[in-house]
Amino acid sequence: MDQSPDPVAALCAQLQVLRVCAPEEAERLVAGARQGSDIGAELSRLLLRLDMAVVSDTDRSAPVGPAMIGGFGRHAVHEHFRCPAERCSRVQARRPAAPAPVCHLEGVPMRLTRS
Repeated sequence: MDQSPDPVAALCAQLQVLRVCAPEEAERLVAGARQGSDIGAELSRLLLRLDMAVVSDTDRSAPVGPAMIGGFGRHAVHEHFRCPAERCSRVQARRPAAPAPVCHLEGVPMRLTRS
């Protein structure tokens, strides 16, 4: 199984910083990601040049106090936020009373899913 980070998830996780440090390159990567292009090598070169680590911002840990469906005696359901455009593998656990994380690539809140 490939353990390398998803380049689109890594771009999304670091896009705010990239837009400040390298705005032209960041927007070129965004355009490529939206078109479905392979942005992995270009993103790696940019992160290396900026001395930034590859971070995918994927958090598959269970949320604190998983939601209960149907009340007492029912099964626990883990709620996670996922990419709203289904472009990447970025996943973040839902945290009670915390706002939904934002997809920096699309500029909208991430989509809540249950498992």
